[in-house]
Amino acid sequence: MKTIVALATGQINCAIHIVRLSGDNCYDIVNRCLKTPIKHTGYKLIKNAVIDNKKIIDNVLVLTFVKPYSFTGEDCVEIHCHGGLFLANTIIKILIKHGATLATRGEFSKRAYLNNKISLNNAESINNLIAAKSKLALDVAAHGMDNVIVKRLTTFAENLFTLIGQVEVNIDYPEYDDQPQIKAVNFTKQLKLLINKLSIIINNSKIVQKVMKGFNVAIVGAPNVGKSSLLNAILKQERAIVSPIPGTTRDAISESLIIDGVAINLIDTAGFRTTTDNLEAKGVGKTKENIANADLIIHLQDATKTEKRWNDAIQKLIKNIPHFIVFNKCDKLKGKLSKNKVYVSAKFNRINPLIAKLRSYLRETHQLSNADIVQSQYSINILENCVVNLQQSLEILAQKQPIDMCLEHLHNAHQCLHCLIFNTKEYNFIDKMFATFCLGK
Repeated sequence: MKTIVALATGQINCAIHIVRLSGDNCYDIVNRCLKTPIKHTGYKLIKNAVIDNKKIIDNVLVLTFVKPYSFTGEDCVEIHCHGGLFLANTIIKILIKHGATLATRGEFSKRAYLNNKISLNNAESINNLIAAKSKLALDVAAHGMDNVIVKRLTTFAENLFTLIGQVEVNIDYPEYDDQPQIKAVNFTKQLKLLINKLSIIINNSKIVQKVMKGFNVAIVGAPNVGKSSLLNAILKQERAIVSPIPGTTRDAISESLIIDGVAINLIDTAGFRTTTDNLEAKGVGKTKENIANADLIIHLQDATKTEKRWNDAIQKLIKNIPHFIVFNKCDKLKGKLSKNKVYVSAKFNRINPLIAKLRSYLRETHQLSNADIVQSQYSINILENCVVNLQQSLEILAQKQPIDMCLEHLHNAHQCLHCLIFNTKEYNFIDKMFATFCLGK
């Protein structure tokens, strides 16, 4: 396999850069670029210098690995140079001139996967560790490194393999009395149990994907209820323009923050109403898009008056999306406030009841950091395909057809689980999955 090279550190000027090579010829290539040739030995840190046409480019440290005792399972060399980005890229160009090939996105991890150094779950966890935006996302990714989910899926695959084996034995050797005859009722029960367990993993994994990207929390409401003021109060800065004139916010404003270790994408939307202003109407259309893409809605209402028409319209739009109804401008209210409602005064930064409500809601997501989950949408898709095949088997049984008619779907489901447990050689899948990784990883 060709020897690849890439910058393993960020595309910025910093204290130190790491140039990484992997492949059968990496020692030969590096030695053509070093002042003093290095030996083919692993776990050595050597002071050296990169040269080009006998001219020293930089004094460096060279770290060596010998296959299979490296991240990729191949011979690997790392050159630790000074942290100028132009300098690091110059060293990469010199290495390419002497035979290295620039790595594609995620190619180092892909080679580690193909060489059985890491599982698919490990690879996805590594990518999530790098991309983590919050403590919860970091905890979820770190949990994926211990392969608990792989062990769980292995158990599911073994159980399914046993069911397949029993069906095939009954077909091939019906005359043997010592072989247990499979009954459709028991078979159906076991398939439903497996579908239920896989569905829990899929649902939890989908929530975790939102955690990785950041929860989309949209503030929606009628014009002039204080949405922009609430955004500013939560962010503790004047991010959105505040005006008593209805329709001031024409486009969505989004800002990120961390609440109890969870990344939040907070979105201030245009006031929801019918308008003849074309620009404002586009803003209302954008509000509908933000509602559809939101993970959580804060439906802000004016505590001093009722905008029933628009509030009812909003409730219809958000009825299938998790949401809170929050009443703003409580500073203008007289008398006792209802214990069953959330009141805030965005103007005077009295928003603790809402923050407490958000924390309570987000607290449930923390439990998923130790749950059985897969680490990417690719793996979720594979599990969903597995469930589809199991459900198709159930439909066949429900139609009173022979159990052996399920075999093709059962084998497909087993192959899906096998793909997540063991390394696959399906290169279209592999290339698509690792293309989401960063360069040098």
